[in-house]
Amino acid sequence: MNEKKHKSLLRILIKNSFLIVSYFVLFLLIISFFSPYISPKKFFLPAFIGLAFPYIFAVIFILFIFILFRKYKKHVFIFLPFVIYGFYISCNYYRFNFFNSQPINNKAIKVMSYNVRLFDLYNWKNNIHEKNKIFKLLENENPAILCLQEYYYQNNGEFPTTDTLIKFLTANNIHAYFPVVNKNKYFFGIATLTKFPIINKGRITFEGTSNMSIFTDILLCDDTVRIYNNHLESIRFGKEDYNFINKLDFNIDNKEVKDSKNLIRRLKNAFKKRANQADIISAHIAHCHYPVIVCGDFNDTPDSYAYKTISKGLKDAYCESGKGIGSTYNGKIPFLRIDFILHSPKFNAYNFKVNKDDLSDHFPITCLLELK
Repeated sequence: MNEKKHKSLLRILIKNSFLIVSYFVLFLLIISFFSPYISPKKFFLPAFIGLAFPYIFAVIFILFIFILFRKYKKHVFIFLPFVIYGFYISCNYYRFNFFNSQPINNKAIKVMSYNVRLFDLYNWKNNIHEKNKIFKLLENENPAILCLQEYYYQNNGEFPTTDTLIKFLTANNIHAYFPVVNKNKYFFGIATLTKFPIINKGRITFEGTSNMSIFTDILLCDDTVRIYNNHLESIRFGKEDYNFINKLDFNIDNKEVKDSKNLIRRLKNAFKKRANQADIISAHIAHCHYPVIVCGDFNDTPDSYAYKTISKGLKDAYCESGKGIGSTYNGKIPFLRIDFILHSPKFNAYNFKVNKDDLSDHFPITCLLELK
């Protein structure tokens, strides 16, 4: 009798396997919706699932098409509202901007944010060549405001960066901060360059990490504008982490279990640190009385607590004027949009672009901003 029950249950599971999988993926999608609203300091799981939102939504959309046109039509209205909301969230990753409006006058300024990965310093055979290619890109873009993360400076002249940049860029007023200094020769940090006068500057440091934010007050058209340049906590994937991701399959051995635990631990720690950093940055922005431009490498996606917290009360230049896929991470995990240009509502944004030059593990982003 028990054997018959087990066989009957197995048949039911097999018969309904498609729906079981569909509802499981829907459950993951719903959890991802909560990711921006729950601090990873309190509960980690939504942040982890939110990171995978683009992939989860792609799967649920395909499953929804099957549900719509197959024999599961009675489930359509259960899935429909979540699919619609998923489309709304996905607009932070892919934009359909058919009308490219232009600045009203010639007072719009170009803003650029770029994680330059130390100008490819550790590519020992070709680092000078790669650095010069990055310099050429910056020269061609010629932004009025340039925010660089993972900035590197060497004061012995063997690997010149700052001196060269201020020679060929019109943005030759610099605010740099180096939390890591080696032998008083090698400086690692963050830098903001601008063609406008700098009237004040400061930094926001985070405990227990070399990641940081700096703020730079400039004089723009007789108005004071504050620029925030941010580099939030990295997941710090090592080579072994990427090897694990590349080799994922269903034949999991003890080593892969250990690797997966290490990967999850790294993600968890990074999410918690970014949440704390986002809280600090958001509080600092809230006390600023000037229009702000907030740039940088957030190391987190639009469906995250860090992005939601920092962008509160601000507009996203990509959402305002971007078009197509907005991914900015140039690594083995595709479709990650983790670099941002945010701004106060006192600005209008135009012509947001992601430059796909393969010179760093991040793509540079640019846009035009115009004070209203």
